[in-house]
Amino acid sequence: MTAHDRRLHAYRADLADEALRGQVEAARFVAPSPHYLAVSLADLHREPRADAEVESQALFGETVQVFDTDNGWAWVQLEEDGYVGYVPAEALKPGEVAATHRVWATSTPLFPQATLKAPTGKFLYFWSQVRVIGESGRYAEIDGGGWLWKDHLRPLDWREPDYVKTAQRFLESPYLWGGKSSRGLDCSALQQLALRAAGHGAARDSDMQWAKGGAGLGQVLAPDSPRQRGDLLFWQGHCAIALDAQQILNATAGHLATVIEPFEEIDRRARQDSPEGLLGLRRLA
Repeated sequence: MTAHDRRLHAYRADLADEALRGQVEAARFVAPSPHYLAVSLADLHREPRADAEVESQALFGETVQVFDTDNGWAWVQLEEDGYVGYVPAEALKPGEVAATHRVWATSTPLFPQATLKAPTGKFLYFWSQVRVIGESGRYAEIDGGGWLWKDHLRPLDWREPDYVKTAQRFLESPYLWGGKSSRGLDCSALQQLALRAAGHGAARDSDMQWAKGGAGLGQVLAPDSPRQRGDLLFWQGHCAIALDAQQILNATAGHLATVIEPFEEIDRRARQDSPEGLLGLRRLA
């Protein structure tokens, strides 16, 4: 049978997605049930253990398809980008959020009352989905409880075509392997969030973005092509966004932060792990 990328296809020896019947081998096939993430942020683990590697994250309101729940862990596939992994079952609720808005601030407090003086330790993050059910002054009440600052929300279909501008809003955010929010994110998540906010269906990992591009991720250019603002640059295991011919924006373990730095500096670090250097560029315009 044809090999399938386990990051994007739900199959194990004992269980697999019904949609994969005839394509993969498994003892049993099941149709998933839709749930949504009911907490601000949840790690998506490679295995059903709290100490297992985190491969990505799910955001508040995101729909996930649940294939199995066992010992407090749910085996899921994220609807947003198709990524498969394990999240704590207690972070999920059955059904889907009939979202009306997305969080557009990199992070925003979720208040228990419609006042900024209400104590809270809860935050929602950029690209989270919410259903607004009421308003009070400059606050929006969301389904599930709590109030958000209305200016931090945008309608569900809102887009920001300038993905470079969006990515720059994450400057100085910590680098975090598998992270997907301003609390911490990795290189491919930075690109994915900025590109999706511009209406491009970017994949989760840099190798996927480079190989497949996603929905309209532009033409592929040679590594020695003159760089310009908005070019997506790819090395083996790393990606970045060009600000101009010399300066690059990236979330990097080299600084444990999202930073602007010279292309030569990133290329030098990348060559330590991958001597061939820059694989190439993708240009959307």
